[in-house]
Amino acid sequence: MRSPGRATAAPDAIPDVIPDVISDGAAAARRRESLLTVMRKVCQPGGALTDGSDGTVTLVLHDVGVKTDEFEDPTQEINSAACVLNGIGVPTKVAARIGHTSASAGRQHAAWGNFTVSWTAHPHDGLNLVITEN
Repeated sequence: MRSPGRATAAPDAIPDVIPDVISDGAAAARRRESLLTVMRKVCQPGGALTDGSDGTVTLVLHDVGVKTDEFEDPTQEINSAACVLNGIGVPTKVAARIGHTSASAGRQHAAWGNFTVSWTAHPHDGLNLVITEN
């Protein structure tokens, strides 16, 4: 069932992920692991995850939607990024802004709950996201 106010990936993008997210989320809470860390493990996007000295966790995704050495099929990386965003509860309006950003818009920013995201989009470089959990 789709929650109101949340974006969704393609129906076949993450069907087997939800039980893992629930299970991993409960385990993460016991370990005090960040939701962003859990979603990276579950969704397996490329990119780098870093823990800040201030307690923040940041995931940087580059070239989403562009064929790379790591992802031969650009759809796989798009679905992985959508899985992460869905898992951290990106609001529908933010997901829509991300999906409709053009190169001329420059760097965009949004925040909700414990998360901030900034992104750029370019036809040749794809989508670049910086997601931070406070």
